[in-house]
Amino acid sequence: GFLLFVLACGVMAGVALASEQAPSSAAKGNGGEPAEQAAPRLPVYKPPMLGAPSVRVGGATRGLDRIYALAPDHVGLTASAHPRLYWFVSAYDPYRAKFVLKNAQNSATVLQHMLPKQPREGFGYLDLKDLGIRLTEGLSYQWSVELIRNDGGSSMITSQGYIQRTSPAQPTGMTDMAEIPFLAAESGLWYDAIAAASQLIEFDPESPRLRKQRAALLQQIGLRLAADYDLRIAADSE
Repeated sequence: GFLLFVLACGVMAGVALASEQAPSSAAKGNGGEPAEQAAPRLPVYKPPMLGAPSVRVGGATRGLDRIYALAPDHVGLTASAHPRLYWFVSAYDPYRAKFVLKNAQNSATVLQHMLPKQPREGFGYLDLKDLGIRLTEGLSYQWSVELIRNDGGSSMITSQGYIQRTSPAQPTGMTDMAEIPFLAAESGLWYDAIAAASQLIEFDPESPRLRKQRAALLQQIGLRLAADYDLRIAADSE
């Protein structure tokens, strides 16, 4: 059974709790080496069988500027009514950005929200809970994030993804936050897996183990540039 994540997603207190429960980097692996240096256990994403055609959600680029919604090439699932949505930026300059959420059935705009300047390289996110947005169960949404360059709207760089809220399994007990990326990925809940992996990193950004876990998820949906960013940080921290 799964899911405590519906309660834990977006709650930083849950991440703090996980830090107490997660294995210590000093724990010993089977060979007597620190577990942080041993081959890491990695989450495996199992896409849901929705019977829907693939959607093209690849990141848009213009020259050296790129942005990628952390979304699969199909409608990704979440068990959260108000999930966090993440993206990756690699740009020559820091640009302002805009987030847009639409009803995928009729293209009606649910939310437009201006974002602060994005980093030249790194991850960003928007927590729908902070803006009072609640996803309707069973309804598909299209979301996008746009880099707004100074030379006008014609140079906007956009990436998009699709998301649908589904009913979570009834929880059977407390779930360690550190296990949620694995449980959510195994259950086909892409957005819950990537959000949990990212929140754990936000609490412990120098952990090679956590960086490799998120990189594995990103590689599985073809976002190699974002995955390589995490792997570089993991290598520098080891």
